[in-house]
Amino acid sequence: MKIRYLGWLETDNLGDIALYQSIKELFEPYALHASTADPDAVMIGGGTLLFRSTFLDDFTTAIETSEQSFVFGAGVAHPRYVEAFRPALWRTLLNECFYVGVRGPWSFQLLRNHGFSGPVEVIGDPALLVQPEPTGERDPNGRSIVINICNPRRARSWGFDNETVRTAVVEAARQLIQSDWSLTFVSFESRNDRYIQSAISEIRSAQPIEFVAGYCSLKRTMDILRNAHMVIGEKLHSIVLAAAAGAPFISLAYQPKCCDFAISVGQEEFLLPLERLTASHIISKVERIEDNYAELNRRLDAQVALYRQKLHQAASTVRERLRTAGRKTERGLPAAAGKRI
Repeated sequence: MKIRYLGWLETDNLGDIALYQSIKELFEPYALHASTADPDAVMIGGGTLLFRSTFLDDFTTAIETSEQSFVFGAGVAHPRYVEAFRPALWRTLLNECFYVGVRGPWSFQLLRNHGFSGPVEVIGDPALLVQPEPTGERDPNGRSIVINICNPRRARSWGFDNETVRTAVVEAARQLIQSDWSLTFVSFESRNDRYIQSAISEIRSAQPIEFVAGYCSLKRTMDILRNAHMVIGEKLHSIVLAAAAGAPFISLAYQPKCCDFAISVGQEEFLLPLERLTASHIISKVERIEDNYAELNRRLDAQVALYRQKLHQAASTVRERLRTAGRKTERGLPAAAGKRI
């Protein structure tokens, strides 16, 4: 069984890499690839893809030429940030899918807001399936924080000044160092390296601050997150992978997708919208996590375990449908009696 994967893969973005790797492993022994020719099925995978222009032409063509199509763990365009693109066509395409599973509760509601009324399940972000190597229990008295920031190209049009955000993070980092925290800045995409390194230089700390190009190795990044006491992250998958590694997080929520994920794992109180971000906002959340660490860690681990179960169950549902369709095809019967576009 060959499945064609439609999703973001053109850069070294660690989140996209983690999604692709997780989904490939989840669907083994089926062969899932982005460049599969003559696939038996088409998946629109992780990432904020639905009701956007990206992949719409590819998805339309794929559905027209494949008997089986489904959505697995994708997010949905939020009208505050991205205008819904050709919603009538998207609704038609989604009605062709035998299964639609989305990343979080906001994605579910956005599908309804965009007029899609078919069956939908909230299955979580597939990158939650990534797990670090077991190294024993995290030290509850640890003093290490991982920080990720990025430089969104459309920050101003999204309602915030990213230089102000960086200034807040730099000042918060100075205060954390004064309070004996050790800091590691991790880049999740190479195009953000200079931006992050510039922020580190602005901190002007006598204490060494490590910079890690996290996109070079998912395994190493997960090990770093596993050993962190907490994570302060701007890129969506910096907080998704933090949760997967069992590290409480603070989300510098530059897009609704960050809210979608944080709410899905019960961490909405640690969302920091960026419109009026200050260092004191960040420090306050760090102190909140520190004061309630054991309980927050327990709750986060429970939610991650729940969504890992949901992801496995969803994959089982999809595989069973594909197996049934494959057996019908072998017997010369129609695989599905769906509509055609």
